[in-house]
Amino acid sequence: MAIIQYFQRQSKKYLERYNPQIISATYSKATDWFLANNLIDDAIEQALLAENYDQVGEILFDNFKELNTEGKHILIKEWLERIPEEKLNNNLKLYLMDLFILNLLTGQNDLIASKINYLKEKIDQGILNQYPKEEADIYTGLLLSYSVSLCQFKG
Repeated sequence: MAIIQYFQRQSKKYLERYNPQIISATYSKATDWFLANNLIDDAIEQALLAENYDQVGEILFDNFKELNTEGKHILIKEWLERIPEEKLNNNLKLYLMDLFILNLLTGQNDLIASKINYLKEKIDQGILNQYPKEEADIYTGLLLSYSVSLCQFKG
């Protein structure tokens, strides 16, 4: 087994050095395969390895009900922590997911309030204009529910 792992590491190093596009393409194909076979955790892992953060946001958002029901909040938090902050802040689905997990797991009210205010500013700047009305309404509803939750906790 150690020989196989050594070969895998060396192969990956070689590809990263001489053909990095193939690695991302391979992770993307793996993501698609895992999604097609309803292996959501594995699909997210592969999308993270491919650094396809938009796809991570799509997968998390589209499968949140199942992930939430399965109690995978800590795992979601760990996945979100692997995403660069700039990417997280510029992807509405990832940002909302991060806000939910912070609200649920940390109780860091000042940070949550700051993130809610940042999102309100983005909405005032028109970030929701790029989405269909029904989808924008969902995001607005989530923001309002987070705001209410924070007020109740502080209250």
